[in-house]
Amino acid sequence: MIVQDATACCAQGFDIVMPENAVYPQDYPPAESEVTVVGELQVDRSMEEYGLIFLRLENVTFE
Repeated sequence: MIVQDATACCAQGFDIVMPENAVYPQDYPPAESEVTVVGELQVDRSMEEYGLIFLRLENVTFE
């Protein structure tokens, strides 16, 4: 997933983790659609020693 900031200048990418019971395609938005994504933001610091921090959004729903 790619997320634009408020000025649409600095896109940020992160993983999304759908609930286990999510079914494709009915629980997913159409490709390239604009949606509001709701979930719990988590930080993965397992690679921080290499200067990498990953973000993921868990328990995702779309509005």
